[in-house]
Amino acid sequence: MYPYDPEHDAETPTSDDGSSPQISFPSPLAVFGNFYPHIYVNNNGFLSFDRPMSDFTPRAFPLQSGGPILAPFWADVDNEITGSIYYHQSTDPHLLERATFDVRSYFNYPRFTAQWAFVATWDNVTYYGAVSNEVGLIIHHIYIEAFTELDTDWCRLSLFQVVNTFQAVLITDWTFTFVLFNYENIQWTTDSASEGVDGLGGNHAQAGLNSGNSSFYSIPGSLSQEILHVSTTSNVYFSGRWAFKVDGYDPEFPDFPPTDGSLSCTQCVNTMGSSCTGSAVICPSGSLCGSQYAEYTDNGVLYEVIIRSCLPVNQCGTSGSFSFQNNNVQIVNLCCDSDLCTPTIPEFPPQNNETNGMTCPSCLSTGSLECFTGETIQCTGNETTCFQISSPASGGVAMRGCSSRSFCEADYQSLTNAANISLNIQCSNGGNEPPYTPSTASTTPGNEPPYTPSTASTTPDGSLSCTQCVNTMGSSCTGSAVTCHSGSLCGSQYAEYTDSKW
Repeated sequence: MYPYDPEHDAETPTSDDGSSPQISFPSPLAVFGNFYPHIYVNNNGFLSFDRPMSDFTPRAFPLQSGGPILAPFWADVDNEITGSIYYHQSTDPHLLERATFDVRSYFNYPRFTAQWAFVATWDNVTYYGAVSNEVGLIIHHIYIEAFTELDTDWCRLSLFQVVNTFQAVLITDWTFTFVLFNYENIQWTTDSASEGVDGLGGNHAQAGLNSGNSSFYSIPGSLSQEILHVSTTSNVYFSGRWAFKVDGYDPEFPDFPPTDGSLSCTQCVNTMGSSCTGSAVICPSGSLCGSQYAEYTDNGVLYEVIIRSCLPVNQCGTSGSFSFQNNNVQIVNLCCDSDLCTPTIPEFPPQNNETNGMTCPSCLSTGSLECFTGETIQCTGNETTCFQISSPASGGVAMRGCSSRSFCEADYQSLTNAANISLNIQCSNGGNEPPYTPSTASTTPGNEPPYTPSTASTTPDGSLSCTQCVNTMGSSCTGSAVTCHSGSLCGSQYAEYTDSKW
């Protein structure tokens, strides 16, 4: 479910078969080939664009009257008994980042960036007839008055255990429009006026899309008892979620069909370019041919990386970015569904250099699984989270900096495993600096704990001048002098390693 706030969201009237007032958009919204300046949230489980609608008996799609209908769960809701219907428009960066992440995950629109969202939530609503007329209302008021010190919502729900919670989310960049239906809890399908008993039987709920121009889609189980289980179904491999693209004349569906595991996909890595070739591998069930594209800038120089292999369908379309020191990295996972196919290389958007107020530790360390310095970085754009990464690759790499939330939420391990790269990614949930937890992985055989530097050394005042140099092929080196900052001494890292060739 997308976030909603009963304290601040608007709410439809407490009225059987009621609707919201007309809700105007900041710009006309593309829906089924037309542009609409407003929307209505109807208590009976659907959104409409032409007019408010009080229809309480669900009917089979397609319908030729009433204009476009987006129906997560069209049934006879009575919020006079219990439950509420909330709605809000949002340009909140965190919500839009999540919306962008979801759209890119489900559809092949790697450059889509959400600009606006509309969230309508039917929260713990019950059906018409769940409590009979005056007797039920009298019981309700007695119950509330008898427990005035208890939460009234709890009191109401204690009487009405059969409730539904579901949601419709509109997402747009003002060119393309997508809708998500989220189902958290479905316990009834029918009202008592439609031959239902205890919320079941009779005329069941309808879920889906109706354009008003003959194109439509009904979620499987609509108008049958099976719609009771819609929270366990999906067209995006995410139980309780259905996703559609709805700006065109006909609805469009997510771009990854189920696979039986018979796909043959290229597996390869190129850390210095945007193409690669390699051997073919047979993918497991639930996977498609995936490519991870990355662009990174190092002190203004642009580099490209590509990894190809099998990718679980729920990781198709995921994307994110992170920055540390003078580096920025953008990543996207794309998929295709035919043997040895390769997705089109995306065009990454330009980096947003506008600071957002977030500050994170920033460092890069090689030859170690840990990195911590006194440096910080001012986060920019949608990179509103602090991250830390460690990998044993090349003797150990660690870095810290700013990242987008979508980078933290995605699972990049499937493709990096194909490149024999193991990553440990941790992100903060808020604040300017996440608690730093040193890695417990030992870089030596056995289960020895990692080395902890001694804290007994004398702390200098920062006036030391130390040699800075590197020699990867010997035990001595010379270089230039640097002035150390407070808390530092002149240090040397010595290493011996054995290679089977020598």
